[in-house]
Amino acid sequence: MTSNTNTNVKSLSSSAMLVSLSISLWTARKLDKKVSNDVDISNSTRTKAGNYHKNLLAGDDSLAAIQKLAGLIRTYHMTQTSPWNDNGDRLLTTAQFFTYKSEMARLEKQYWGLVNDFIADYNLRVSAAAFQLGTLFDRAEYPDAQEVISKFGFVVRYNPLPESGDWRIDIGNEGLNDLKDQYDMMYQANIEKVHADAYDRLHRILTQLSFGLRTNEDGSKGKIYDSVLENTRELCGLLTHFNIKGDTQLEAMRIKLEDSFTGIDSKDIKDSDYVRVTLKRDVDAILDLF
Repeated sequence: MTSNTNTNVKSLSSSAMLVSLSISLWTARKLDKKVSNDVDISNSTRTKAGNYHKNLLAGDDSLAAIQKLAGLIRTYHMTQTSPWNDNGDRLLTTAQFFTYKSEMARLEKQYWGLVNDFIADYNLRVSAAAFQLGTLFDRAEYPDAQEVISKFGFVVRYNPLPESGDWRIDIGNEGLNDLKDQYDMMYQANIEKVHADAYDRLHRILTQLSFGLRTNEDGSKGKIYDSVLENTRELCGLLTHFNIKGDTQLEAMRIKLEDSFTGIDSKDIKDSDYVRVTLKRDVDAILDLF
């Protein structure tokens, strides 16, 4: 297993690293036990039927803006990396490192900017919530600003990718060999996970393109938006990094997709039946290889 791993993957430990992202947020949601109980009583339930969670900052969209940005950051992180293990570490190639690190630094600055703006007017937001919530407002449910800001966090951690069979522990040879074999199996399984993820991403975008390029029996046509074309081109770039096994078929499909859509925008597809039919043929031909 060890030799197979080292043969199939070219210096993976020197060409990639592990990265994890942790973003924490204050939800501003609180279980209101009294209202939950009142609802059960008013509906004559025989057992507890549900809970009522109230938004402590009802009517204020500043926290929602932070939550939305956090979602976009997580999406960027997932897009630029590949799955590796079950504890949140993901594979980032060294070729992508500086682009990823620069963009994450920009996003982190934007994140903390929104958080600091939110905290600066926190007391005013609480006062406004009193008006919005009416009798549901309870000032005791609101932590002070210092406690609130402690609930926000943004951490990116980079770790080296251990080489297959790299164990630095003092145990007997038999135990060491068992651990090496176990690690090598896990290592190879993770490599296959990255490989499968690359194929899965390609299949998803091809399926989306094929559906958008369709012409229905009644003559109506699907739609391809520029955002889909941008995602296609971005994926073609990422697949050069995610193809850690040097899979020639995956690379051939990537090149075919990239070449087919070079210089094409949504207007070309909308205005030209020839472009639409040609692209549909190319996309479906790649899909047939799966």
